[in-house]
Amino acid sequence: MHAPAGFLLIDKPSGPSSHDVVDAMRAVIGEDRIGHCGTLDPLASGVLILCVGVATRLSEYLLGHDKGYEAQVLLGVTTDTDDVTGDERSRNEVRVDRDHVERALDRFRGTFPQLPPTFSARRYGGKRAYERARAGKEVALEPTPVTIHELRLVAFDPPHVTLELRCSAGTYVRSLARDLGAALGCGGTIEALRRTSVGSFTLAETTPLVELTTNRDLWRARLLGQAEGLRDLEAIHLDAVNSLRVRNGLYVPIGACAATGPVRAVGPDGSLVAILRRAEDPAWLRPSKVFHDDARAGKPPRA
Repeated sequence: MHAPAGFLLIDKPSGPSSHDVVDAMRAVIGEDRIGHCGTLDPLASGVLILCVGVATRLSEYLLGHDKGYEAQVLLGVTTDTDDVTGDERSRNEVRVDRDHVERALDRFRGTFPQLPPTFSARRYGGKRAYERARAGKEVALEPTPVTIHELRLVAFDPPHVTLELRCSAGTYVRSLARDLGAALGCGGTIEALRRTSVGSFTLAETTPLVELTTNRDLWRARLLGQAEGLRDLEAIHLDAVNSLRVRNGLYVPIGACAATGPVRAVGPDGSLVAILRRAEDPAWLRPSKVFHDDARAGKPPRA
């Protein structure tokens, strides 16, 4: 039996960690090689992409996608984790109207430096920041540039506000809630967060985790092939001769391909042949990662 390989689009529920979801699907599929393409906090729900089998070699090409979120912010409260799962640090009266919030949001549109939450997966002092924070050790992270492409106030019911946003990879919505509260002078923290998109993948394409764990064969119908899972990369379609050339490590002409980054090479049967990159001679593409049978090769799943 061929080992499974591809991508699963999961609607993660609030509660389990992203790693909990990975463990659950390892048990369902019987495959150890499963990872996620961009973590979601336990509190958060929504789009979580899992890579299965040798498709784990492709996770890097999904990590940089823009993300979409719906965020519910609780004003007047701050916590150590910047969401309602943490220990409360302050509680203040909320004296703002909708116009105050709209004006404060202006400063968070576009590109700006953002300080990650203390409880985050960023590395500090050789460890994850959250590991040091839980141990009571100092965490002094540096701001990093992020971009919020779209940011809308969709509901205002103080002390609760609901935001919709589309942002660059690496943006922390918990930090946005914290900084919005600070800008309003009352503090703020995330009380609910739902990821609505990753790149071009949306909630409408996901399957709830509970369905995949109760119907243990459903994942087979939901598994996306590797070429389809990388649909946000420009594609070059190869005939049988050039597919063989690429799989043997040879270059192919760039043709009409205009991409400056990685390109997915798709064979005549629609399978992923390779990831290509520009060669030193810009008229050619060179293989970066090669897949010999749409990644179905490999060890069989556990019995």
